[in-house]
Amino acid sequence: MHVVLFIISMLFLSLLVSDPNPEHAILPAAISIVTFVFSLLFWRDHRLNDEFSDWIVENRERLKQDGLMFNGILIDAQTEFIQYEVCISVAYISYRGKTAYYVNGHHFTSMYSLFFSMYCLIFGWWALPKGPLNTIKAVMHNIRVQPRKLNSVVNEIIVNRMKPSA
Repeated sequence: MHVVLFIISMLFLSLLVSDPNPEHAILPAAISIVTFVFSLLFWRDHRLNDEFSDWIVENRERLKQDGLMFNGILIDAQTEFIQYEVCISVAYISYRGKTAYYVNGHHFTSMYSLFFSMYCLIFGWWALPKGPLNTIKAVMHNIRVQPRKLNSVVNEIIVNRMKPSA
């Protein structure tokens, strides 16, 4: 997702550079800046999710027994995780994906739910016919998301790693 946002940012930046008229520069500049910031945020989210998933898989047995600290947070069998969905649409293409895992009670999960839902409402509905459908699915998921325990998250990570990458 972060790659798509970066490409969109660069496309709007190229529009900005190609048209020297300052009256036409405000909208492309704003879109370029916003999409670039979102690309950085989602790149960070993706990187953190990869690091956390690797750590979870490597330490799954110790986590189930005693628990371990990860970035100042105790992760044990009772820790609850929340994962949100995001949606972005461009032209005829709509993509719906998942965010990193957030620790319920430690992260501001209600703010994350609002942030990711607002993101979907702004960037998700543009592609027809799937854009509005994916946006509604992602927002509904974010509203109804339930915390999951460590075992469920570990199993999901392992299953996802076994799937062949497309």
